[in-house]
Order: sequence, then C-alpha cells, then structure tokens
Amino acid sequence: MRQRGKKDITIIDLPCGDMNWMPTLVNKLESDGITVNYHGYDIVPQLINANKEKFRDRPRYSFTHIDGTKEGAVLSKGDILLSRDVVNHLPIKEDLTLLRNFVKSGIK
Repeated sequence: MRQRGKKDITIIDLPCGDMNWMPTLVNKLESDGITVNYHGYDIVPQLINANKEKFRDRPRYSFTHIDGTKEGAVLSKGDILLSRDVVNHLPIKEDLTLLRNFVKSGIK
C-alpha cells in the first residue's frame, strides 16, 4: 500500500538536451516524496547516447532519439510535458507539427 501523500509522476521532456538542470528538479521532487519517472527525447543521437551512459544508474530515467517535428512522432504517456528552448529555434511549420504532436500525446 502506498503511503498517504506519496505520488508518482512521469515527466516527458523534449528536447532533453544535455540534462544539465533536470536532475536538480527531479532530486527536489523526490526529496518531497514524489517518485519521478523521467523520459527524455532529443533529435541529437549523441546527446541521447551520452545521457544513457551518464544516467545508467538511474533506472527511472530513459532516453529516446526522436524528431518531434515529424508528423506522427509518438511520445510516451506522462503527467507533465516539458519543452524548453526549442520552439524559438524552429521554422513555424515545424513548430506547428511539434505542437500538434504534443496535443496528440494526450499529456495534460
């Protein structure tokens, strides 16, 4: 039985980049009694591979290479969708496809 007040959340992060600041957020949430499952996506395969290696001891972290600007890109189910520093770098057509993929993910 789960402890009262304990919560599990899944964070979906696109793009996850080099994961410079995310562990600080996850650690804070976990110190508050929240179990975090984290799934990072990025278009750069080298970043995905580096993150898999860097966080191999964190079983609740996973990483996937994906181009979220492609029609039909599928994201994992989650509770929170983070997208930081991407929209401002893309052409409007790709932004719109990315945002449609976010909506299709069903993440509220």
